[in-house]
Amino acid sequence: MEICVDSIQSVVNACDGGASRLELCSALSLGGLTPSMSLFKLTKRKYPNMPVFVMIRPREGNFMYSDLELEEMLLSIEEFHSSGADGFVFGCVKHLPNNEACSSEVIVDEEATSKLIAECKGKPVTFHRAFDLCSDCEEALNTCATLGIWRILTSGGEKTALEGAEKLARLTKVASSSSVKILPGCGLNSSNISRFLHKSKSEFDIVFSELHASCRKLNTKIQTKNANVDFDLEHKTADLIQVKICADVLSKFQSVN
Repeated sequence: MEICVDSIQSVVNACDGGASRLELCSALSLGGLTPSMSLFKLTKRKYPNMPVFVMIRPREGNFMYSDLELEEMLLSIEEFHSSGADGFVFGCVKHLPNNEACSSEVIVDEEATSKLIAECKGKPVTFHRAFDLCSDCEEALNTCATLGIWRILTSGGEKTALEGAEKLARLTKVASSSSVKILPGCGLNSSNISRFLHKSKSEFDIVFSELHASCRKLNTKIQTKNANVDFDLEHKTADLIQVKICADVLSKFQSVN
């Protein structure tokens, strides 16, 4: 069970709840950005045996990066690699002009992605949900496999993994002939993970070996307000109980299937 975390308390809750891998980020409220080096080092110091995959995303917004932004991403990978990162998570896409339809098709940015993969120096790479923006997911999957991506984090191009269960099953079958794995994620939590697993098995004969979730809940212990300012003071953290339920459900489901 991979848990996405953006604070040290979420790291603690995820690890103590039974996560098998962390996706380490900052600013999950923005979809996840590159974490601080201090958070990474503290995570590895406290949980040295926990695989930590580092998100490489220099800013919020789209996943089409300038040369300078790509240079920043390469430097981030270099720094985290030398500090002991177990893997990396990123995604680059671009528009391919379609002259006939006067529109554009979104595809994997092969040039940018290959440069980032090379900087990872053999460490496993997950292509994140920028994948879900691609116009042809099966073509994007084949591109990722050719480039050497290890995993693709995806909801099947839908709002949630549960809604995208059919497409996720189809992508998994396509991926079975390559070295890339499909990692379902988005909207999975302790209340629906069992439904997702049973639906995938009963309707599409697919048993997933790993899933991705954040299992976050609003931290209500500290409430600080000032009517004269408009700070957003919401603070969400991974919930230990939710993580434990998700990890247990996934483990038990795999053991009987």
